[in-house]
Amino acid sequence: MSCNKYLILIGLIALTPRLLFVIFAGHSPLQLDEIEYDRIAWNLVEGKGYTWFFNIPCTFRSPGYPSFLAVIYLIFGPDYFIARIFSAFLGASHAVLTVKLGEKIFGPMVGRLAGFAVALYFPLIFFSYTLMSENLFITLFLCALIFFANWSNTGETKQAVLAAIFFGLDHFNKTLFCIVYVVTTSLVLLSTPS
Repeated sequence: MSCNKYLILIGLIALTPRLLFVIFAGHSPLQLDEIEYDRIAWNLVEGKGYTWFFNIPCTFRSPGYPSFLAVIYLIFGPDYFIARIFSAFLGASHAVLTVKLGEKIFGPMVGRLAGFAVALYFPLIFFSYTLMSENLFITLFLCALIFFANWSNTGETKQAVLAAIFFGLDHFNKTLFCIVYVVTTSLVLLSTPS
């Protein structure tokens, strides 16, 4: 089976249980952190700024995921069911991106097996139904790693720039992610000829 056909197949295998989960459980109430992300996103849409409950400025949540939700709410209205559908698509993308990354680093067989495992791993299926920043974080992180792997294999500046852009976007999603910058910058400096 060609790589593109396999990517489509693994994407559909990953998307099906995630969408079914959202269809059957997507109208359940928001829980814990989901409530905060939802409130911040809706406040952004309403023009109240980056605020939490009672319009108190929010400094403890990174702006990436609430901004992502705000765009969805701006287009489709404040319906977290629709946002959960987008999360299902993000979750399904993890399987496809895992295939691509695995193929680049370990070869086609390992990439395909890893993607299949991600597609059907129940905790990831469940988690992709939630409105949590990790869904966007994992997607951006896998994209950054793919571009980083491309750069390390080809030396193309474009790949390094794309990796940096995705790492940077991920930093707006999870500020604790900055340790990765130190590691990847160190790797780049160590691997670059003098």
